Amino acid sequence: MEKITGGSLEFEITGNADKLVNVLETAKRSIQGFSETTTTGGEDMEKAFEKAAETIEQAWKDIDYMSDIHRKSLEELEKTYKELGDRAGEAFMQGTAKGDEEYRRLVREQEEVGKLIDERRKLVVEINDTADALSKEEQSFNKL
Repeated sequence: MEKITGGSLEFEITGNADKLVNVLETAKRSIQGFSETTTTGGEDMEKAFEKAAETIEQAWKDIDYMSDIHRKSLEELEKTYKELGDRAGEAFMQGTAKGDEEYRRLVREQEEVGKLIDERRKLVVEINDTADALSKEEQSFNKL
Protein backbone atom coordinates (compact mmCIF):
# COMPACT_ATOMS: atom_id res chain seq x y z
CA MET A 1 0.00 0.00 0.00
CA GLU A 2 2.80 2.24 0.77
CA LYS A 3 4.21 1.67 -2.66
CA ILE A 4 0.85 2.53 -4.20
CA THR A 5 0.76 5.70 -2.17
CA GLY A 6 4.32 6.35 -3.20
CA GLY A 7 3.40 5.57 -6.78
CA SER A 8 0.34 7.69 -6.45
CA LEU A 9 2.41 10.43 -4.98
CA GLU A 10 4.98 9.96 -7.68
CA PHE A 11 2.26 9.98 -10.33
CA GLU A 12 0.67 13.05 -8.86
CA ILE A 13 3.99 14.89 -8.83
CA THR A 14 4.64 13.80 -12.42
CA GLY A 15 1.13 14.87 -13.39
CA ASN A 16 1.57 18.18 -11.71
CA ALA A 17 5.00 18.53 -13.29
CA ASP A 18 3.47 17.86 -16.71
CA LYS A 19 0.82 20.49 -16.03
CA LEU A 20 3.55 22.88 -14.90
CA VAL A 21 5.58 22.17 -18.06
CA ASN A 22 2.47 22.80 -20.16
CA VAL A 23 1.82 26.07 -18.35
CA LEU A 24 5.46 27.10 -18.76
CA GLU A 25 5.46 26.11 -22.44
CA THR A 26 2.29 28.10 -22.99
CA ALA A 27 3.79 31.06 -21.15
CA LYS A 28 7.00 30.71 -23.16
CA ARG A 29 5.05 30.70 -26.45
CA SER A 30 3.08 33.72 -25.27
CA ILE A 31 6.24 35.59 -24.35
CA GLN A 32 7.88 34.66 -27.65
CA GLY A 33 4.76 35.72 -29.50
CA PHE A 34 4.66 38.95 -27.54
CA SER A 35 8.36 39.46 -28.18
CA GLU A 36 7.89 38.85 -31.91
CA THR A 37 4.86 41.13 -31.97
CA THR A 38 6.77 43.77 -30.03
CA THR A 39 9.75 43.43 -32.36
CA THR A 40 7.53 43.61 -35.42
CA GLY A 41 5.54 46.46 -33.88
CA GLY A 42 8.78 48.18 -32.94
CA GLU A 43 10.09 47.75 -36.47
CA ASP A 44 6.81 49.10 -37.86
CA MET A 45 6.97 52.04 -35.48
CA GLU A 46 10.59 52.67 -36.44
CA LYS A 47 9.62 52.63 -40.12
CA ALA A 48 6.77 55.04 -39.39
CA PHE A 49 9.12 57.40 -37.54
CA GLU A 50 11.66 57.20 -40.36
CA LYS A 51 8.94 57.93 -42.93
CA ALA A 52 7.69 60.89 -40.89
CA ALA A 53 11.25 62.23 -40.56
CA GLU A 54 11.77 61.86 -44.32
CA THR A 55 8.48 63.66 -44.98
CA ILE A 56 9.47 66.51 -42.67
CA GLU A 57 12.92 66.75 -44.30
CA GLN A 58 11.36 66.84 -47.78
CA ALA A 59 8.88 69.48 -46.64
CA TRP A 60 11.79 71.67 -45.45
CA LYS A 61 13.48 71.24 -48.83
CA ASP A 62 10.25 72.17 -50.63
CA ILE A 63 9.78 75.22 -48.41
CA ASP A 64 13.36 76.35 -49.00
CA TYR A 65 12.99 75.84 -52.74
CA MET A 66 9.69 77.73 -52.95
CA SER A 67 11.00 80.48 -50.71
CA ASP A 68 14.07 80.97 -52.90
CA ILE A 69 12.02 81.05 -56.09
CA HIS A 70 9.49 83.56 -54.77
CA ARG A 71 12.09 85.81 -53.14
CA LYS A 72 14.16 85.93 -56.34
CA SER A 73 11.05 86.57 -58.38
CA LEU A 74 10.02 89.28 -55.94
CA GLU A 75 13.43 90.96 -56.27
CA GLU A 76 13.13 90.89 -60.08
CA LEU A 77 9.59 92.25 -59.99
CA GLU A 78 10.60 95.05 -57.62
CA LYS A 79 13.50 95.92 -59.94
CA THR A 80 11.13 95.95 -62.93
CA TYR A 81 8.64 98.05 -60.98
CA LYS A 82 11.30 100.65 -60.22
CA GLU A 83 12.55 100.68 -63.85
CA LEU A 84 9.01 101.18 -65.14
CA GLY A 85 8.55 104.04 -62.68
CA ASP A 86 11.81 105.64 -63.81
CA ARG A 87 10.87 105.28 -67.48
CA ALA A 88 7.36 106.60 -66.81
CA GLY A 89 8.88 109.64 -65.09
CA GLU A 90 11.14 110.25 -68.11
CA ALA A 91 8.18 109.92 -70.50
CA PHE A 92 6.16 112.35 -68.43
CA MET A 93 9.03 114.86 -68.44
CA GLN A 94 8.98 114.94 -72.27
CA GLY A 95 5.86 117.05 -72.09
CA THR A 96 4.57 115.72 -75.41
CA ALA A 97 1.45 113.80 -76.42
CA LYS A 98 3.66 110.86 -77.35
CA GLY A 99 5.41 111.15 -73.97
CA ASP A 100 2.06 111.28 -72.16
CA GLU A 101 0.87 108.19 -74.03
CA GLU A 102 4.11 106.38 -73.13
CA TYR A 103 3.73 107.53 -69.54
CA ARG A 104 0.18 106.08 -69.25
CA ARG A 105 1.28 102.76 -70.83
CA LEU A 106 4.24 102.47 -68.45
CA VAL A 107 2.08 103.32 -65.41
CA ARG A 108 -0.41 100.59 -66.43
CA GLU A 109 2.47 98.11 -66.74
CA GLN A 110 3.82 99.26 -63.40
CA GLU A 111 0.39 98.71 -61.80
CA GLU A 112 0.29 95.15 -63.19
CA VAL A 113 3.77 94.47 -61.88
CA GLY A 114 2.67 95.94 -58.54
CA LYS A 115 -0.17 93.38 -58.40
CA LEU A 116 2.31 90.60 -59.09
CA ILE A 117 4.55 91.93 -56.31
CA ASP A 118 1.61 91.88 -53.89
CA GLU A 119 0.81 88.28 -54.89
CA ARG A 120 4.44 87.22 -54.42
CA ARG A 121 4.60 88.90 -51.04
CA LYS A 122 1.47 87.01 -49.97
CA LEU A 123 3.06 83.77 -51.16
CA VAL A 124 6.22 84.51 -49.17
CA VAL A 125 4.07 85.14 -46.07
CA GLU A 126 2.23 81.84 -46.69
CA ILE A 127 5.55 80.03 -47.09
CA ASN A 128 6.77 81.53 -43.81
CA ASP A 129 3.53 80.50 -42.10
CA THR A 130 3.95 76.99 -43.49
CA ALA A 131 7.52 76.90 -42.20
CA ASP A 132 6.31 77.98 -38.75
CA ALA A 133 3.62 75.27 -38.76
CA LEU A 134 6.12 72.66 -39.91
CA SER A 135 8.52 73.72 -37.19
CA LYS A 136 5.80 73.18 -34.58
CA GLU A 137 4.97 69.77 -36.05
CA GLU A 138 8.63 68.83 -36.08
CA GLN A 139 8.99 69.83 -32.42
CA SER A 140 5.93 67.73 -31.52
CA PHE A 141 7.36 64.82 -33.50
CA ASN A 142 10.72 65.11 -31.77
CA LYS A 143 9.02 64.91 -28.36
CA LEU A 144 7.78 61.41 -29.22
